[in-house]
Amino acid sequence: MKAKNMTLVGLSILSVVFLMTLISAVITLDPISYSTSIEQGNSNSFTFTISSDGGINDQTVENLTVTFSEFASGTNVLASSNIAIDAMPPEILPDTTSSPITVVLSIPSSQAIGTYTGAIVITGVNNDTQVDIDPKTIDLTIEVTEATPEPETFAFCDEGAIDYSNLVLNVDIQNNGEGDD
Repeated sequence: MKAKNMTLVGLSILSVVFLMTLISAVITLDPISYSTSIEQGNSNSFTFTISSDGGINDQTVENLTVTFSEFASGTNVLASSNIAIDAMPPEILPDTTSSPITVVLSIPSSQAIGTYTGAIVITGVNNDTQVDIDPKTIDLTIEVTEATPEPETFAFCDEGAIDYSNLVLNVDIQNNGEGDD
């Protein structure tokens, strides 16, 4: 009798675990990682999409939120305020994919050079069960490089010249005979 009860308890636990996997919608992100190189003082952007399989009961995922992990390169940190993201869709319907969502990565000109790693974390709620879905991440690698210096301009007749648009070049060539140039 004792063995029978233990078997029933074990099967009950397995059944609950199995049912929990069926009631939750699953989202996927595309891409799941992104790498880029950005010069100090510049920015770059990329897009990603969110897809939902709807789970077994075609559930909608709603209340999508975004958080950022710390982006670090050794002891240097890129503030999350330098990462901007478009508004998240209010919901992802079953078996659909969102429109592209744009992420803009802005690197301050004073940011230390290095390779920064971090993640964008997407969470949401199953609208039928109000249970949080498993968070999904996009791993980011941002190589911050030294800004390319502005090219130097050649200043012809800088002294006293206000406008370079009407410069006139006069050349006087004299021939003093053979070999005496």
